[in-house]
Amino acid sequence: EGQAHAWLRYRRELGARAKLVADVHVKHARPLAGGRIEEAAADLYRRAGADVLIVTGRSTGGEAAAGDVMAVREAVPEATVWLGSGVNHETAADWSRVVHGAIVGTALHRNSDLGAPIDTERVRRMAALLGAR
Repeated sequence: EGQAHAWLRYRRELGARAKLVADVHVKHARPLAGGRIEEAAADLYRRAGADVLIVTGRSTGGEAAAGDVMAVREAVPEATVWLGSGVNHETAADWSRVVHGAIVGTALHRNSDLGAPIDTERVRRMAALLGAR
């Protein structure tokens, strides 16, 4: 259940400069009222005060639908948009031209196996593909 007003008030009370990062149609839940992703994105950004919008796939490690990402970008062109899942070594360079950032996890584990340890070489390759410095 979204509670943007409480988080915005709390951030103001703390005097924090922390950014509010919001997942649009988070992968493990859906709004009861339904609604299109672009409407949710605009609402999160303009009314709820999100600083960053995250678009995810339908499952952990699942790639976001390009149509969802573009709908969010078009609905709120001034917003910072991140991918929340599905970025891997084969898709990172292409996605980096469309979004401002990515939350990467699965692809950094040896053989993309969440049960395996993080592979430092995979991390280095991903950082290079995403243009990290």
